Amino acid sequence: MKKKRFRLLFVLFAVLVIIMTGCGGNDVSTVGDEISSSKEEDNEKQATSNASQVIIGNSTELSGDWTEKWQNGAADSEFTLMSRSSTVENDGLGEFHINKSIIENHEIEDHEDGSRTYTLKLHDGLLWADGTELNAKNFVSTYLFWSAPALREMGAPANEGDKLVGYREYSSGEAKEFAGIRLIDDLTYSLTIDGENLPFYYEITLIQVPPIDINFWTSDDEIEILDDGNGVYLSKEITTAEHQDAISNARHAIPRPCNGAYEIVDYDPTAKMATAKLNPNYAGNWEGVKPTIETIIMKKINADTQFDELKTGSIDIIFQARGGEEINTGLDLEEEGGFKSFHYPRPGYGKLLFACDYGPTQFVEVRQAFAYLLDRVDFTNSFTGGYGSVVNGPYGEGQWMYQETKAELNERLNQYTYNPTEAVRLLEEGGWVLNSEGGP
Repeated sequence: MKKKRFRLLFVLFAVLVIIMTGCGGNDVSTVGDEISSSKEEDNEKQATSNASQVIIGNSTELSGDWTEKWQNGAADSEFTLMSRSSTVENDGLGEFHINKSIIENHEIEDHEDGSRTYTLKLHDGLLWADGTELNAKNFVSTYLFWSAPALREMGAPANEGDKLVGYREYSSGEAKEFAGIRLIDDLTYSLTIDGENLPFYYEITLIQVPPIDINFWTSDDEIEILDDGNGVYLSKEITTAEHQDAISNARHAIPRPCNGAYEIVDYDPTAKMATAKLNPNYAGNWEGVKPTIETIIMKKINADTQFDELKTGSIDIIFQARGGEEINTGLDLEEEGGFKSFHYPRPGYGKLLFACDYGPTQFVEVRQAFAYLLDRVDFTNSFTGGYGSVVNGPYGEGQWMYQETKAELNERLNQYTYNPTEAVRLLEEGGWVLNSEGGP
């Protein structure tokens, strides 16, 4: 039996995090305005301008594992995201968009069985950072590789495309073809979402995927992507015996295929520092915008000395300073002059959980009583140093749908304001009136 989880109070710690930027020789204070421009003529200037180097300080340590499939660290994931560009992108406010810098056009077709097919045509002329051609096979490869049975044997989730028709049969090894994926031509492919997974609010994310070079991952040039009419498949099966060592090495390899804004060019395991260079062949984000900073370096910093490093110019940016003490220190530094902070609400939340299928917490009145016994406002203020807020559901302050419906939600949902008297009443009504020895 799967254990149900109860999100006690749906507590949100929407911590306001800041980036402290030193306004020194790197002149990074103007970059935000440039990147925010969406004019096509500006984009070309951004892609070719001689921008500067920026050093980002991150309190999370880099490991040099450039794929999240085996649970790499947060810093690795954040750095890797710069090196890949997907067919669907998040605008930073929780809304997803087709990446028109990659996708020239797309069509949607509904079927009688409830499934839905997206046919995607790529722009001609897409390139990897090294100048080699990027085509539909690279996007199809992502599904075939990351959902292959052998990847599960190697400890990866092997769940890429798990909402598509034919996933179960392909990923289990029952079928060689992935029936819900069709390779139409060099620039066009289609994905069919299984009707059992529809409707889905974030449906567009079910077709979100970055490209890969499957030969890079396997070191096997014999593997080709084919489609004989029943779905895409690999000309040669990926196996643990033949390909595990190559795949393990590819996780950490530099250089590596890159279609994102930046190409990872170096990693120093001793200093825990990674370097990325501007990708000259980057197509742009979903708005067509390209960055201008030539070099980005991310290095491990100590939380106790991070602001000293910022002052001395050892780093240019402190990435995500969290908690009241850090934020207040940053704001004090900004007030002294020469530095700037950027505040944004976290698009996430924290919560306390109860198992709902056994023990006292399987009873709703017990869970509600706990909710009334926790002063969420006081708890959040203590935890975040005053830079947090409370919500009443599984959403974050930074999500656009919450921002648009905040007043209505707060009016309609139970606030569970701290109330010990109400907690006692609920427990008594539920029959929870005896002590541990069975007495009143």
